[in-house]
Amino acid sequence: MMDETTLSLFVLSVSVALQVAAAIMAVRLIRVTGVQIAWILIACAILLMAVRRSITFFHIATGDFVHLPPLNIELVALFISFLMALGIALIRPLFSSIQQSKTLTEAREKNLMSMAQNASDGIWVAVDGLCVFANSSAIEIFGFEADDFMGRKTCDLMPFFVAHLSKKEEGSKKKRQLLDIHEILVCRKDGTQLPLEVLEAEVQWLGQSALMLTLRDVSERKSSQAKMKKLSGAVEQTGDSVFITNPSGRIEYLNPAFEAITGFKRSEAMGKTPNLLRSGRHDQAFYKKMWTMLKRGETFRGVLINRKKTGEIFYEEKTISPLKDEYGHTTHYISTGKDVTARTLSQERLEFLAYHDLLTHLPNRTLFLERLEHAIKRSRNAGDRLAVLFLDLDRFKNINDTLGHELGDQLLKVIAQHLVKCVRVGDTVARFGGDEFVILLEYSSSQADVSSIAKKLLDTLLNPIFIQDHELIVTGSLGISVFPKDGDNPNTLIKNADAAMYLAKDRGRNIYKFYSEEMGKRVFSRLTLETQLRRALARQEFILYYQPQIDLQEGGVSGHEALLRWDCGTSELIPPSVFIPILEETGMIVSVGEWVLKTACAQNMLWWDAGVAHTPISINLSARQFHDQDLVHKIEQILDETGLPPESLELEITESSLIEDVQKAIGIVETLSQMGVKIAIDDFGTGHSALSYLKQFKIDTLKIDKSFVSDIATDPADASIVTDIIGLAHHLDLSVIAEGVETQEQAQVLRDCHCETVQGFLYAHPLSSAQVPVFLKKVSSLI
Repeated sequence: MMDETTLSLFVLSVSVALQVAAAIMAVRLIRVTGVQIAWILIACAILLMAVRRSITFFHIATGDFVHLPPLNIELVALFISFLMALGIALIRPLFSSIQQSKTLTEAREKNLMSMAQNASDGIWVAVDGLCVFANSSAIEIFGFEADDFMGRKTCDLMPFFVAHLSKKEEGSKKKRQLLDIHEILVCRKDGTQLPLEVLEAEVQWLGQSALMLTLRDVSERKSSQAKMKKLSGAVEQTGDSVFITNPSGRIEYLNPAFEAITGFKRSEAMGKTPNLLRSGRHDQAFYKKMWTMLKRGETFRGVLINRKKTGEIFYEEKTISPLKDEYGHTTHYISTGKDVTARTLSQERLEFLAYHDLLTHLPNRTLFLERLEHAIKRSRNAGDRLAVLFLDLDRFKNINDTLGHELGDQLLKVIAQHLVKCVRVGDTVARFGGDEFVILLEYSSSQADVSSIAKKLLDTLLNPIFIQDHELIVTGSLGISVFPKDGDNPNTLIKNADAAMYLAKDRGRNIYKFYSEEMGKRVFSRLTLETQLRRALARQEFILYYQPQIDLQEGGVSGHEALLRWDCGTSELIPPSVFIPILEETGMIVSVGEWVLKTACAQNMLWWDAGVAHTPISINLSARQFHDQDLVHKIEQILDETGLPPESLELEITESSLIEDVQKAIGIVETLSQMGVKIAIDDFGTGHSALSYLKQFKIDTLKIDKSFVSDIATDPADASIVTDIIGLAHHLDLSVIAEGVETQEQAQVLRDCHCETVQGFLYAHPLSSAQVPVFLKKVSSLI
């Protein structure tokens, strides 16, 4: 057995080893964890115990057993050393876990700071109400320098928000972890106010409890919301119908105007398709074309004929646009519509009048010329023949003079109906004015076929017509020209048919004649007239007369129209209807028109200088003049030479002149308007109506032709048409002049229609330049 000394030595060795190990572990623990000074003292105590045991071990090793402590005491010391080493070994993992948690916390705080610094939103961190961190976005929001933030009180920059926090703290003492998002208004350094969206949260910031505020500038969103609110209000209050559908066409939104226009309530239309408005006036091809455009992402614009809930038809000027998301996919369709029923019906009526005779509703000259032009092209390609028949009623003027114009008009209506029944389907019967009718016969295979129809037309006139207890029998003279023998263009064919018609009259009337060389005398007579015209300008045979234009509302003369006459040495002046067409056809109208411009402008300037009149002068421009490439230069030169202000010159242009070359005409009118010259549309409604182009021109005045004015006091239809024309003009911000006013009744109707200006025999016949001053002195008594 081991003796007591050896056992003590063994116990002592183990005790020393355990104490040394405990000391080493304590030192390592201190180095790793960085614990407090108490652990250093423990380590020292263990080390001292180890030293003490080392001394005891030294005594045993040297044989000094006198100083050795008792064995039982050494065993106790051994046990204590074991417990110390065991305790330190067990504590070390705990402190390692604490160290790892601390390291993780530091990393999180570092990441939090990095994220805060790089965040696009403003980040504000405050400890005890003082700013300890603000990223660049927050600095930019408030407009301060970076150094201005550190240590700054939160309440200095965000008083409204701090007040909000105070109320929350008073209401609840519970610890806040994450609060709801709300908005505040802050004042920037420059004094401007900025709306912010704030998210508040409590965080650990560098080992301290801190309040982190995430700040987001919502000024753009607020502006967008305000715009959306304004837009929404506009859509709700607009007078135009607005509805939005999903991609399948189901209505998801409609505004009050939709209900007012269509008669369908919101509950009746929501979830339905726009088919509930279909009138059946459009075929499937129309809707297919519309949807093809929409599916391609294009906007559809057009006029739809729809049906209201009551069944009433209405015209809607419609715009339908696809709404797309950020990926370009169509999510909805928005439709806006304006009820244009009144305007459309008025335009349709005026368009009808532009192409049809007001009295008989037959095609007028414009429509006839279009059809004849088309027929010539077709016949030329097919090798066919066609015929133009010019019919003039014999002595119709006697009926008007003896029985009155009203009965004469009724007679013309009946004759028009009879003539239409005599021709084939596809042929055209037109009225050119007065008692002149022109017929187009297409697909005419032989002269015998044409003769048969011509005879049938004349025979139908011989049938008695009963009107107002009068039995009337009229005859007619008819001239015929054939394409291509007698002409290859509309004007030539009509002219030669007209010439043949006059030959028929010369041969006894109530007969028809084909154009032939026999008409040479008539042609020769025209050539003689043309020759005389060519010398008329040089011989100073042209004269200008001036017809006053009367201000119907205020009274007085508002201007004069210059009218051309020809004094060729005979007893009477030759009216323009005789020689103007020849001037137009030969091109002499350009030089004669230039003379008219110079003479009229010079005369008006003389009246200005003499104090006689300070009113504009109106001058007609022929189609050839209007399209003369030097027109603008000539007018500028004339105004410069005469000294007449441009605003004192009004140029009257026919509708057909404007639409001959629309783009060129727009440029000419634009240039003249910029000069200050006024533009008027002459004889509105008698030619090719330019309604579709009218708004494109800078026009000042519409002149209503006398054919519309003559019966306005007795015929409600005529009065209605004139009212429509005046209304259209005023809608386009144009003034109106009515020509051919001959009675007080006509003047009163025009005055009631708010027509500004009139001219006609009621007030004055065309006057010579010497008669104008005399007339102006007594004009006040005329109104």
